[in-house]
Amino acid sequence: MRKFNLVKLSILKILLIGGIVVLTFSCTTDIEPPPPLSNELSSSSSNSPDAPSSSSVAPSSSSVVLSSSSVAPSSSSVASSSNSVNPSSSSVMPSSSSVAPSSSSSGCMAIDNTKTQFCLNGEMKNYEDYENYGFIEYENQVYRTVVIGTQTWMAENLNYDVSESRCYNDEPDNCDTYGRLYNWATAMSLPSSCNSISCASQITTSNHRGICPSGWHIPSDVEWDALMTTVGDSSVAGRHLKAQSGWRDCSPSGSFYVCSDTYGFSALPGGIGADGTRFYEAGSCGYWWSSTESEYGTYTRRMINNREYASWSNYGKTVLFSVRCVKDP
Repeated sequence: MRKFNLVKLSILKILLIGGIVVLTFSCTTDIEPPPPLSNELSSSSSNSPDAPSSSSVAPSSSSVVLSSSSVAPSSSSVASSSNSVNPSSSSVMPSSSSVAPSSSSSGCMAIDNTKTQFCLNGEMKNYEDYENYGFIEYENQVYRTVVIGTQTWMAENLNYDVSESRCYNDEPDNCDTYGRLYNWATAMSLPSSCNSISCASQITTSNHRGICPSGWHIPSDVEWDALMTTVGDSSVAGRHLKAQSGWRDCSPSGSFYVCSDTYGFSALPGGIGADGTRFYEAGSCGYWWSSTESEYGTYTRRMINNREYASWSNYGKTVLFSVRCVKDP
């Protein structure tokens, strides 16, 4: 089991409103680890090595609990693919304001995809021009897919409108840009009680479909590890997996905060939803669920606009994160 270690990665923001201290947060804020889930967890939890650092987000004083994270390379061993997708030369710099970048900042969005063309970093492209790209139609939307190493991933965040899912700030345009946000039980198509207890007994296969299309599933922590290894390891995965546009102060070139989208994964920063009323950090941070429970909740993956790494985290299940689906092997 990964150890919890506190590390300060960003400044905690404190607002004084009406004499009440309100804690807000950026992508990385220290908190103490929450208590373990009430039911014994499955022994199939991730076996990744202990990590050198951790961070977490505490969105509210409610039952939302967040825990540790790490940028240590995965213990998984997957040979790097010899096929990579050359990223588009175009770049649209996202807004530097604290408000989520407007969906109009690029020429197209994932919702504009068809069965012959797709949106990539603000430009419509033809599938036939990219060997590793394909598509899947699901619930009236066409999603680009990409082969990275031995895996096939959705190259866009899921935008399936299901009960308990939300658009960032409850604005439909943000769903068009970033996809929808889901709590863990909703993403896994499990009872809502699974957000507060272990439901390992209800996850009977390593390819747990959840809300993904038939033949696809919510990635396990091990599958996220495999992706990290294929693109060079966790320390540089953020650089290679983030979309070239849509991230605040991050572009395909330069000395810092590089978003190269080397493999066509096109990760977008959908931000966080907390306690049903508050949303944070769209444009700066992206968080994605895994199907793997941890002692403190669930393993997730996180990418940040001004960091090259992609980190794992243990989070409480009631927060709202993005979903990426991976194809069944």
